[in-house]
Amino acid sequence: MNSRRPTLKDVAGAARVHYSTVSLALRDHPSIPARTRARIRRVAEKLGYIANPAMAALSRFRTQSRVRFVTPRIAYLLNQTPEVVGELPARHQHFLNGARRQARTLGFDLETMFVTEDHLDAERLGQELHTGAVQGIIIGAFEPGYAGVALDWDRFAVVKIDSQHLPLEAVCVSSDQLHNARLAVQRLTALGYRRIGLAVDRAEEDATNQRHVAGWLIEQEAWPAEFRVPPLLFPYNASAEAASGLLGRWIARHQVDAVLCSWPSVVDLLHRANLAVPEQVACACLRLIDADGRIAGVAPRLEVVGAKAVSLLAAQMRAGRLGFSSFASATYVEGSWHDGATAPPRT
Repeated sequence: MNSRRPTLKDVAGAARVHYSTVSLALRDHPSIPARTRARIRRVAEKLGYIANPAMAALSRFRTQSRVRFVTPRIAYLLNQTPEVVGELPARHQHFLNGARRQARTLGFDLETMFVTEDHLDAERLGQELHTGAVQGIIIGAFEPGYAGVALDWDRFAVVKIDSQHLPLEAVCVSSDQLHNARLAVQRLTALGYRRIGLAVDRAEEDATNQRHVAGWLIEQEAWPAEFRVPPLLFPYNASAEAASGLLGRWIARHQVDAVLCSWPSVVDLLHRANLAVPEQVACACLRLIDADGRIAGVAPRLEVVGAKAVSLLAAQMRAGRLGFSSFASATYVEGSWHDGATAPPRT
């Protein structure tokens, strides 16, 4: 059996017209008579022709003696809005910056859309995507506890950043939290710290399959029992005041001498708990945004994650792969360790 997908030229040959006529007819262009458009559509359906969404969007046609290019469009979905959180958290902004830059490089339009009760519910989102001729969707690190999304997924190529709590079998791109946690523990151990504790957001762990905790537990396996510390998981939407109280009590109870935390504001949290850094407790950030030597930790290369999401989505669009796969892949981007004043070597 011939498994090759029918092309525009195959349809043109069967319909006995030029392939450009097929292209215009399948897009309901008014320059082609209605009867001819209907006949060509019947031929295309009989052959099993399926338009490649990326190539269709990239195709060009002449209008009034000028060449017009149709730019393929990507929707970048967020389930938090500046109105809710004050401004987008830094990690979301970095994901988005990388995605925008790569979209421009590859010739795509990328539009940010907010999926919340006050902005776009599922029905209105579907209408917006259809009206805007969107062919690809990036689910941009959806936060557990906020709005989800329900669409006719068979119409789109889909990639998600994190968002592992969603029951969507889509290609996923993420920071390598497991590697980053192990790397941080190894570096803190080399600096002389022994009772190393992990304090992370429960919401973030749910969205990333508990990979920070998994990496940290792998490293703990080699520690003597007296050095092991249970992890601290901040509850959903915990305020800085609540988180600092939990952090201070946990450090005192388990005599932690170095804290690994996913909050970039970890130093402020420790100061709120009346703890001097690094005199009373050292700390390192697992999501280091500015590696300027003030704070030790792992820089997770979030913009690379956003760029890879666009690249993988573009590959799906070019291949005409829509909807979900039974064997969705996951790509993880490793971070890099940076020494800092908050975790000096111990004597």
